[in-house]
Amino acid sequence: MGGSQGAAGINRLALEALPALVERFPLLQFVHLTGAADLDVVQSTYYRLGVKALVQVFCAEMHHALGAATLAISRAGGSSLAELATTRTPAVLVPFPAAVDQHQKFNAAAMTRSGAAIAVDQSNVSGAEVGSMLIELLSHPAKLAALRERLSNWQPPAAAAHIVDAMFARLPVPRPHPQPLSHPMGEGDRRPREGGPTSPIPRATKPSPSPFNPLSSLAP
Repeated sequence: MGGSQGAAGINRLALEALPALVERFPLLQFVHLTGAADLDVVQSTYYRLGVKALVQVFCAEMHHALGAATLAISRAGGSSLAELATTRTPAVLVPFPAAVDQHQKFNAAAMTRSGAAIAVDQSNVSGAEVGSMLIELLSHPAKLAALRERLSNWQPPAAAAHIVDAMFARLPVPRPHPQPLSHPMGEGDRRPREGGPTSPIPRATKPSPSPFNPLSSLAP
């Protein structure tokens, strides 16, 4: 998951890690958001290795993609981290090295200090090393559960209402009566998986009319 434009660095690391991952977990399913530049090479690599994957330039329904995910590799922009926290998706973070003021590096550092994610430096890590990290996490469900638990601290209840309260506290107008807030990504829709990394998680909220199914695309 490389942000709205994709990420060549993440694409490279993911493809380098892929052979070891599928050797250890042959039933793994992948969702890979490439950006426009690397779509063809990434798509052809999964196809050549016979790995079932959904490979897209971009995904507008991240609540479905992350809701189906056991683990993610992601940049560390604010929106990406908010999506990971909301869906309680454990992640290996790869901050964009050229981000303004190194803000992604600081974002990732804050999450790793709290034990809510793992971060690597793109310039100092190989795909094989990333693959080993992913295999270690997927092999130990308790480690994934601990990351999910700590991610819950990054999405405090009624966060939007607190923000609105703080804004109106500084405005010379009264706050309107609050309206019920509907959570766009499904409040509390993450539950520990049973059966290991290939088991889908049913959403705690009502099911989507068009479920996100990586197996429906790119069958080898």
